[in-house]
Amino acid sequence: MDRTRWTVGRVLDRGRRVGVSPVTARTSFVRQDRVEYSFWLAFDEQGGLRMTRTEPGVERGERAMAMTLTIPRTLFRTPSLRAKIEVEDQGPPNLQIDTGAVAEAIRQVIGADVDLVVHPAVAV
Repeated sequence: MDRTRWTVGRVLDRGRRVGVSPVTARTSFVRQDRVEYSFWLAFDEQGGLRMTRTEPGVERGERAMAMTLTIPRTLFRTPSLRAKIEVEDQGPPNLQIDTGAVAEAIRQVIGADVDLVVHPAVAV
């Protein structure tokens, strides 16, 4: 049986590409918040499928179905990522430095007495 085979978006005739049937602006409606595409699907019992803009002529064993695809216009917008990071100033941390232990550790390493003084932090 020599039948034409169909696939969505492209038309095949015995494995050879013979044409493309794109959905154009005349079969779509652009609304403020959405786009509506109107088209027809023709399918057969062997699993063949084709898409047309207008009502197709169908052969024996084929059926046609009117379709409307509605998608939001936001689907075409490129998302942008933004972040705002704030770190609250809670003052300097409360550090407890044992100057005696530090001085002793340095004295043992270098063999000299060291006077250590810790000054409070200053704002920059």
